[in-house]
Amino acid sequence: MQCIQVKMAHDAYSKVPRFHGFVSAIVGIVRAEGLLKGLYAGLGPTVLKGAVNNCIRFSTFSELKYIYQKYKLNVADNRLTATFENFSTCPESDHFQAVREAILDPLETMLLGAISGGLSAIATHPIDTVKSNMQSLSADKYTSSWNCFLSILRNQGLPGLYQGMAPRFVRVCLEIGLHFSLYEQIACRIDESLFN
Repeated sequence: MQCIQVKMAHDAYSKVPRFHGFVSAIVGIVRAEGLLKGLYAGLGPTVLKGAVNNCIRFSTFSELKYIYQKYKLNVADNRLTATFENFSTCPESDHFQAVREAILDPLETMLLGAISGGLSAIATHPIDTVKSNMQSLSADKYTSSWNCFLSILRNQGLPGLYQGMAPRFVRVCLEIGLHFSLYEQIACRIDESLFN
């Protein structure tokens, strides 16, 4: 779908657009480029970007949340570790109360999620640039994703790999901030219903 979206966006700015809607785009792309090359162009960079994004987002968010909860509780490492280890075995204990106090509000969670998303956007934007170029209507000038990467680096330098970074950075920060904020709120509601 993303491949079709990119090709349709590029086609819309051409002097003589080839596509006149979604179905027209699919038919036109398959006829001109074939099924695999046309609809699955840039698959390697897309998968790589998704994997790296999720590794960065989840690990960064978890670590930031842990650090912030420690700060919020103002307790030593060993007490917080003990809190989480004993949480499931003695929910009525002081540990349970400590965990409840450490629950982040939606705005705090959104901020930590936005930071995680922003870091992932910065780290993976070069991969996203290659992906977008491989999915464009002018992708035939590249022999592979690696060739595309080297060509951009050779002709435009490192700044070429970060073109369009600002709008993606803002979008990803908001998207991932909302994602983690909603996830944490739903998880807290489920936890509360299980223990009440």
